[in-house]
Amino acid sequence: MVAMADLNKNDRDTLRAAVEAAEGRTSAEFVTVLARESDDYVFPSTLAAAALTFFLSGIAALLVRDPVQLFAGQSGVFIVLAPLFRLPALRARFVPLALRRRRAQRHARLLFLDLGLHRTKGRTGVMLFVSLAERYVEIIADDGVQEHLGSNEAWEKVVAEFVAAVKAGRTAEGMTKAVEACAAILATHLPRAPDDENELPDQLIEI
Repeated sequence: MVAMADLNKNDRDTLRAAVEAAEGRTSAEFVTVLARESDDYVFPSTLAAAALTFFLSGIAALLVRDPVQLFAGQSGVFIVLAPLFRLPALRARFVPLALRRRRAQRHARLLFLDLGLHRTKGRTGVMLFVSLAERYVEIIADDGVQEHLGSNEAWEKVVAEFVAAVKAGRTAEGMTKAVEACAAILATHLPRAPDDENELPDQLIEI
């Protein structure tokens, strides 16, 4: 499985230029977001450490009769395992895919509101969201955009190609082409008005 790639300065500049060009064609406001991860997953990793500690304690109880030594051993094992299981390489093994997806999806929707995409003139905010740790990709469009899309097959194709590109490790390419493709569709439904103002940041937001 190919890991999602980070972006360099040239990638960021290219993506920003794509957003600026897109907003020159349509009244839609594009925001691109790259998140390292959508949650710290403290509970699942801590629970896994506690479960393994409990299992090992059961074995130790057959060998150690002194309750003080047993308790000290339990405490020591948990103190070692809890931070160890929070390391990114191990943590992903203890967090179900469905939970990671839900956390990333929730994170995307909270960011949509926090960044003010729902407050644009005409409700035309469009957010392209990528969460690296969860391998999660989504395009969220506000009501002013959704009402023009319906079951638009072209839009669904854009989303599918965006997901495929980013999951293949072509993060910069995927985000840039998705912005361009979305703009091509929305330019027909929501052409840029003469008095249109840039309401949201054009540069990639990294968190």
